[in-house]
Amino acid sequence: MSKSSLRSLPGDRPESRWDFRAAFDRSPLATFLFDDATRACLEVNKAAELLTAFSRAELLDRRIEDLHTRERRDRALKYFQRFRQEPGFTYDDLKLETKDGRVVPVEVRGMKLGFDERKIILVYVRDITEERLLQVRSCFKTTSSRRSTPSPRRSETRWSFTKFFRDRCA
Repeated sequence: MSKSSLRSLPGDRPESRWDFRAAFDRSPLATFLFDDATRACLEVNKAAELLTAFSRAELLDRRIEDLHTRERRDRALKYFQRFRQEPGFTYDDLKLETKDGRVVPVEVRGMKLGFDERKIILVYVRDITEERLLQVRSCFKTTSSRRSTPSPRRSETRWSFTKFFRDRCA
């Protein structure tokens, strides 16, 4: 979606289009516009490029499910079908796969919009890696401070931490 197409939409004031465009471009959150019918990516901001490590052109060639790990693509499609009926949505159990192969746990928020008589979905994606690590650390500290028995051997602690992290973040 180019700036000229944003300018040419009927029934809206041009200044509100530029305000939207400025907010879209300056958002610190990775922001995507997806076509509701095709699931194709129509527009991304700079934060989306930084989060995914893909260029704008590469992102515009992708569909919504292409951004997620293979294991989570079915879930992403199921969510997409669900939020087509909802006015707004938030999901925090998806994982985004970057160009360099990193897997990033993300929170996905969005809402439906309409442009040029097309239904568009505005999606904000936030990296929640640090938040997840803080949750795991705080839960681990809480459970280990409540122990009345002597602390477990190091190998048992590592196993418990790994199992807990895998169960919480899988």
